[in-house]
Amino acid sequence: MTLTNEQVRELKKQLSEQIQHLPGEQKEQAQAQIDSMSSDSLEAMLQQQQAQSQKIFRMIVNKEIPSVLIGENPGAVAVLSTKSISKGHTLIIPKKSAEKEDDLPKDAHFLSEVISKKLIMSLGAKSTSVINEKNFGEIIINVIPIYDKPLNLHSPRKEESVEELEKIKTEINVEKIEKKAEIIKKEKKPRKKILKLKRRIP
Repeated sequence: MTLTNEQVRELKKQLSEQIQHLPGEQKEQAQAQIDSMSSDSLEAMLQQQQAQSQKIFRMIVNKEIPSVLIGENPGAVAVLSTKSISKGHTLIIPKKSAEKEDDLPKDAHFLSEVISKKLIMSLGAKSTSVINEKNFGEIIINVIPIYDKPLNLHSPRKEESVEELEKIKTEINVEKIEKKAEIIKKEKKPRKKILKLKRRIP
């Protein structure tokens, strides 16, 4: 793929926007480097970024990049999405890469059901929308809490920081939900059996 002059200009513009926060001299050096980049070097940089992004789900599963984990079982992990559609939007990622929907393990579907119930109980969602999606060459499951109106993968997204997601995780508070369930179980006392004695005939 050879970049057009317009694509080169657009990429350089995007790179320039990313260095605006740098201090004076550092910013000047970075800008000079961007200006001197050839079409080939920009293309090589793009390919490198794409290769890295395609491994992103493996990196989350292997805990190589920060993520906010709210559930896990032998075949999948559940993490809060950093590009959320609604509060509590969760990604169910299989521990082994699934390239087709048929490759999704049962554990991933089971975890999506568990997380759906937790989000409804803890965040007050009316329901959840569970949608499979192919992203970065892998199939994952989106669990999107529904509060007032229907949502799908094309709904607007909000960038969330790890700190913001940690606060949501605290609200979800998995332990509190599990303890409530235990208390309810304990409160149900077994009924005493009434012994029926056979009547003796004298």
